[in-house]
Amino acid sequence: ELAQKKLEEHRDSSHEDQNPSDHTSKEFSEEEYWCTLFAYASKVEERTVKYALEDLKMRKPDTTGTFPMLRLAYSDPKLFLDETLIDENIQKHLFSQNGRKWIFRTFDGNDVPSYEFLRSFMPTEFVGSLLCASERSGDLSRWGKDIMQRLFSILDGNEGDSNSVEKNQYGINREVFQTWAEQNQIDFLQLSDKYLTELSKSPWYQQVLSTYTDVIHCLLLRFQPEKAIEIYQQWSTENVRTIHYDQHRIETFLAQLWKVDQCNTSEHVQLRRNLLEEYKNDEEMMFMTIAALAGGGKEELWNLATQEYLNSNYAKVRNLGVSILPWFGSDEVIELLDKLKTKDPSWWVRKHAAWAYEVAQQERSCKTVYRDALQTRDLFRISAAFEQMKPALSPTARWWHREIEEELGLISAQDLDPKLIALVDRFWYHWGTSPKTRRDIEIFGRKLSEYCRGEKLGSGSPPRLAPWWKPTW
Repeated sequence: ELAQKKLEEHRDSSHEDQNPSDHTSKEFSEEEYWCTLFAYASKVEERTVKYALEDLKMRKPDTTGTFPMLRLAYSDPKLFLDETLIDENIQKHLFSQNGRKWIFRTFDGNDVPSYEFLRSFMPTEFVGSLLCASERSGDLSRWGKDIMQRLFSILDGNEGDSNSVEKNQYGINREVFQTWAEQNQIDFLQLSDKYLTELSKSPWYQQVLSTYTDVIHCLLLRFQPEKAIEIYQQWSTENVRTIHYDQHRIETFLAQLWKVDQCNTSEHVQLRRNLLEEYKNDEEMMFMTIAALAGGGKEELWNLATQEYLNSNYAKVRNLGVSILPWFGSDEVIELLDKLKTKDPSWWVRKHAAWAYEVAQQERSCKTVYRDALQTRDLFRISAAFEQMKPALSPTARWWHREIEEELGLISAQDLDPKLIALVDRFWYHWGTSPKTRRDIEIFGRKLSEYCRGEKLGSGSPPRLAPWWKPTW
């Protein structure tokens, strides 16, 4: 409410001297500040979206305030479309630099104009978001092919050099592109094969088209897993490549692989197993486990670790199971590790299990502290819990904090204290963006990237991870 009041004060002044927005600057103008606060703090509802649209009508493209206001306006694609149809001032923003930076959300309702008409005044990338209703499948099919043809045009050099392409590039709605691929699998496979072949011949476009490449590669994993993993392993050897991450800081390819409702064939199951057994260090193992827990593969990973790996005759295989288990952070895991650290015949396994036992206890404690604090809805109690948890949090918290919030109804609740929401969001944002939570993770005296299945890498002793090492002790 305060932000809207301040914006109306600026609105009453002249808009003739509008300044270009500068995202490289570390300083906000006062007007940019209030625009940003309004756009990010407002609920996405008809009133706030209409306010953003009215505000945009009075602003020139790429000037102060347009970047955050477009974010809010794009969040309701149908309302945005209705205004765009009748107001050229809104249309101009679609083709601006700021207009290209946001993704147009999906709309699967009715009363959407024809495909040809939409393309006459909207970027092609945005049009697909308006064609997701079942009766528009034919138009969506045309849209997907048009998107792919544009990519081929870029690779042929018809759209200028990579700098020019990057300047005029729009984002892609992954959900819409996925819907197109599912409905047009044969076309997708043929066109994606051609795209990847042409891309390999034009390496100077690889970075600027990396988002499209990532979307196509993840979809290829669903339909042709062996080909997708071959490409993944080939790209992993390249010195320069762009890696995309999901909200849990997991590589999007690995996150897709562990979406077991989509990647559900025997080939996918075997591929997941192969990657687990080939991982290079315990840090990779941790992120792989997070991918499984967040993607719906919890039961599959649990069964693999407890029923197969821990029952192996070989110590190095049992230690693979031990490397997986602590990140579950459950009572059952703690009980298992407690037995292993005292009763396993291998000193190597016992030592690794003792470390994993402490990690699992810490994981469980953090979850308990956070759940208990959230249940009180007391801001001081929650703030104190954050301070208590902070030194002990591992990257798995990116997954389980959302799970606990959903379990307690914080995600869907409509009557929450805004201060509580701000407190929670602020903590997880700042913690999640810290470099210490991304790579080179150190937990209980171990830098995880320097260990594999509990063995210190490069320690100078004969490696027990070697294929020929198969003693049980």
